[in-house]
Amino acid sequence: MGNKFLSWSFLLGLIVVLGSCRKEEFSILEEKVKFVLPPEHFELAWSDEFDGEKLDLSKWYYRSNGPRREGINSSDAVSIDAENGYLRIATYAKGNNVYTGMIGSRPHLNQRYGYFECRAKVYPINPSFWSAFWLQSGNYGKTLNPEKDGMEIDIMETFFGSPAYVTHAVHWNGYGEHHLSVGQNTYSDTFKDNQFHVFGLEWLPTGYRFFIDNYLVWELKDTDIPISQAEQYVILSCEVGDKELFKTLFSSESVDFLVDYVRVYRWKG
Repeated sequence: MGNKFLSWSFLLGLIVVLGSCRKEEFSILEEKVKFVLPPEHFELAWSDEFDGEKLDLSKWYYRSNGPRREGINSSDAVSIDAENGYLRIATYAKGNNVYTGMIGSRPHLNQRYGYFECRAKVYPINPSFWSAFWLQSGNYGKTLNPEKDGMEIDIMETFFGSPAYVTHAVHWNGYGEHHLSVGQNTYSDTFKDNQFHVFGLEWLPTGYRFFIDNYLVWELKDTDIPISQAEQYVILSCEVGDKELFKTLFSSESVDFLVDYVRVYRWKG
């Protein structure tokens, strides 16, 4: 998502620097306040429980197939585990390439405001690739008016590649010279243990609230940053940041991003 690939050694240094200069850059999951979700002022508008035999193309499309970063997006990397009712996005080496996948809900779901949630796991979290649950708008970066054009909202990423961290971020004004972003990293030992976690975003006209397992881990208000007032759609993806490192670590092994469900609630306000 965005132009965010950096070398792993640089990222380790970046973690240290950001952690020392930004008060809210890191948080510990279990130290946060726990909520009952979804909030009462939302109603279910759209969902996929992944209970069919194959991906429901009345809800999703294959996004950005072809070369992307150091991998190749392929619809063959996206499948449904019918026995368990999971979406599976596999990342795997084949020949000299590493393949992975990405799906989006546009044009089947475009929504302004709401509560967006998925239950998912990725194992192992590793610096050669990352998985994500995020929102994007069709007009992102068209002008320097992010409220109108929309924003990239990363509800969950494993971008830093550390097995104990999950990342959240908001990007606006495209990915060029005017690009701006803020981010937060949430720590928990449970991220190391190959468990499912629930990742959520409450998006209102006045701000964003990010949740993991019903813990409020990050909050942004319209006094902090711009807030998107545009319709946006859901994306589930994996990205290959370092092809050679992935091939060295995993050889022919497939690394799976498993999603149990995605649920989108409409704001009744």
